[in-house]
Amino acid sequence: MGKIFDIISGLVFVPRCCSCNRIIKSDNNCFCDDCNKNIHIIEGKVCGVCGQPLPDYFESPICGRCRNLKHYFNKNISLFKYNDESKNVALNLKYKNYSFIRPVAGLLGDKIKQNVQIDAVTFVPMYKEEELKKGICITYF
Repeated sequence: MGKIFDIISGLVFVPRCCSCNRIIKSDNNCFCDDCNKNIHIIEGKVCGVCGQPLPDYFESPICGRCRNLKHYFNKNISLFKYNDESKNVALNLKYKNYSFIRPVAGLLGDKIKQNVQIDAVTFVPMYKEEELKKGICITYF
């Protein structure tokens, strides 16, 4: 029964790239081949404030940029290195009502679970006009 459901849902809900919205071969991946080459999941040593990758030889737990800037948050958890493809993923999560984005939310959830001491997880608010146009601010969820 499960295989039949998977086949039917695969025909109805075609898997798409979470960055560029192109149809992809399998729902086991979040991205098409082109975007997958440019999406870089952040792993290893990261800045304790902004969450961006640090070189292994870097001795401080905080990058030079964060040492010189005042932030209004304690810690950021970044899933991807920032580039055009990861920017599209963030925009799709924030402004589009794409159900195929869910795998990225799962990746982000897994990354958050790795960081045990979290006080709060919050959303990035959208413009009131956008919220009215959509009827709901999906980032609340």
